[in-house]
Amino acid sequence: MATFRDILGTPGEDQLALADGRWILGHWYVKVICNGRSVGDFTSLAGMLQEELGQTRAWFQILEDRYGLVPLELEHGRQADDVLSPEALDAPPESWADFVATATIAELALLSLSEAIKERAGDDEEVAGLLEKSFQEEFFHQLLVTGWLHDLGAREAEDAAQALRRRL
Repeated sequence: MATFRDILGTPGEDQLALADGRWILGHWYVKVICNGRSVGDFTSLAGMLQEELGQTRAWFQILEDRYGLVPLELEHGRQADDVLSPEALDAPPESWADFVATATIAELALLSLSEAIKERAGDDEEVAGLLEKSFQEEFFHQLLVTGWLHDLGAREAEDAAQALRRRL
């Protein structure tokens, strides 16, 4: 039986990186949900985490099927060092401003990777369909993180700028 390492160096590697990035970002949303500042923040984070983790599971399923992996290997059969997520998500957020800034760049990075995967997908209807759903969800994620950025006070905006410099 194949292992996740068989994906590396193939077109599936970018798809795994996208799934892993969504997986880690979704878990960020799980951890931060209690720090929301309003009912709207709580419900937005709940929706975003469900979408991120749902997309992750769908990508993992596609990759496990295509590469002949043991079911749930990608989710439960790897060590932390094997996860291909954006470096910006490696350290937990230190504040709401850090969270908002980092979520913004992570969402944009994953959107960019999605666009690259779409360009290379060709006639792959399964990948194209999942990406289309992802793009629809990402539209709302961008509205939310942009709104959170605009809601930051002057001091928090400076903290967010510092977080961006650190994380980028």
